Amino acid sequence: MIVSGRFADRIGKLRLVIAAAAGAAVFFCLLPLARSAGPLLALQALNAGWVAVAMTIPMVMVQEEAPGGAGATSALYGSAFTIAALLAGAVTGVTAAAVGYGNVFWVCAVLSAVSAGLLLARVRR
Repeated sequence: MIVSGRFADRIGKLRLVIAAAAGAAVFFCLLPLARSAGPLLALQALNAGWVAVAMTIPMVMVQEEAPGGAGATSALYGSAFTIAALLAGAVTGVTAAAVGYGNVFWVCAVLSAVSAGLLLARVRR
């Protein structure tokens, strides 16, 4: 997470978040194809990279949008993350029941790609 902060200063926060969303899409595409411990362990480096960015940089971006409200922003971000985790569990369960557990990763890949596209659209605004 500390390294992601260093990269954010160099290449830009939004660019780093876009790269993390794209990395998440790649991770979720490769995950169902990994059939042994070696590839699964190698994929964890990519997983750790996008999670580190997703857990830190967006909160900093929100705090910059609301100067003077860092405490409120942190509380809002923490609450939103908790609710998102609960919703993600429910969506995962429904998706697994509808299309099978192995296909949940493809759905995650599509959602990650959509988020990267939406972030790219923000850059072009």
